[in-house]
Amino acid sequence: MGFLCTATTTSLAGFMSAVAPNYACLITLRFLVGVGLGGCHVLSSWFLEFIPAPNRGAWMIVFTLFWPVGSVFQAAVAWVVMPVLGWRWLVALSSLPSFLPLLFFNATPESPRYLCKRGKLEEAMLILTRIASLNQASLPPGLLCLKSPEEEYVASSSVHMTEMSPLIMTKERNGLQVFHYLLSPALLRSTVLLWLVFMGNAFGYYGIVLLTSELSSTNGRCKLNPTIPIDLQDESSLYRNVFITSSAGRFIQ
Repeated sequence: MGFLCTATTTSLAGFMSAVAPNYACLITLRFLVGVGLGGCHVLSSWFLEFIPAPNRGAWMIVFTLFWPVGSVFQAAVAWVVMPVLGWRWLVALSSLPSFLPLLFFNATPESPRYLCKRGKLEEAMLILTRIASLNQASLPPGLLCLKSPEEEYVASSSVHMTEMSPLIMTKERNGLQVFHYLLSPALLRSTVLLWLVFMGNAFGYYGIVLLTSELSSTNGRCKLNPTIPIDLQDESSLYRNVFITSSAGRFIQ
């Protein structure tokens, strides 16, 4: 459900931004795009769930590389489209990739962990079995079951796995309990470090990108070429600066 809501909100609000009749409507639609993008963390969690634990770090790096690559591609598209077709066409074209997740939604497997937390162990086992078959592997020995607050095992009668090493799924905690768990003494240091690193990365990268418009402004500098209108100099240099900044961000991240 989170996957569907994220893709739907981002794609529809992004495409409707191209036909916004006024500035207030445009700001509202871009806000909705940001809300949809906020759910993209669901995709990374879902993706890593299907990756073996020893390989998750490497594949998470590969996964996050698509963000700076997309920024470079977006800057290149703006460099070509904006001077000719204008910003509405740029926004419309930029929203098209957001519709791709909707096309593949029916072929997307549900999170086995989510199914287990909902007590749907049979459906979770079917997905795990299919994944193992596609990878020409077998499931590890263990019993797929739920763990109650009293540490009791409640296994499904129709799920058959050996009892050598139980695969335990805990029952769902509410949002407030999870937040308290992140701030517990055991995880407080890691939580704060991750917050600081993410905030520093976001402020540093987007701060430089947003600064490109100020660097391209005409205030406080002389004309580079008196024969070229200064607005044309700004328009071409702005997209070039964003392209260079986004390209550098690919290697920094």
